[in-house]
Amino acid sequence: MNRRGLLLASETLKIVIAVICIGFLIYFLTSLYFTNVKNKNFEKAEASLNLIESEVERISEGGEFREDGLNVPSPSGWYLWSFIEDKPLSCLNQNCLCICDNVWANFFDRQIKKCDKEGVCLIVENLKGFDKIKIKNDGTFVLIKEVEGLIEVSEIK
Repeated sequence: MNRRGLLLASETLKIVIAVICIGFLIYFLTSLYFTNVKNKNFEKAEASLNLIESEVERISEGGEFREDGLNVPSPSGWYLWSFIEDKPLSCLNQNCLCICDNVWANFFDRQIKKCDKEGVCLIVENLKGFDKIKIKNDGTFVLIKEVEGLIEVSEIK
């Protein structure tokens, strides 16, 4: 009888160690996956912000705005933000436009910190503030124009 008890204890220990190893493996693979997705979304946000930057420069130099708007294609589910009063550190106390993910509850300036840490920002000195604009799966069309010396960004619905 005593021998069976020892066999049961050693088998139980092996099963516990195997479950712990499988748990670490699952954690490692999911963190690797989400890091890859995060990096791809960051690159997409940079590309979209480059499109916006070229449009803002063109309009600031006196060019006509596009009436059909500019398509901001990705990353879907992220948002276009304007920071006029409270700003991320990357904006150096200037008005800026950022593309970043949304936070669930914006306590203690969590949105600003998230955009500063995980988003991409563009300094636009004469930016007019606007509500957040969600980037949809098929892209979101935004109208960028100059009104009374201010760059105005709005969603075309």
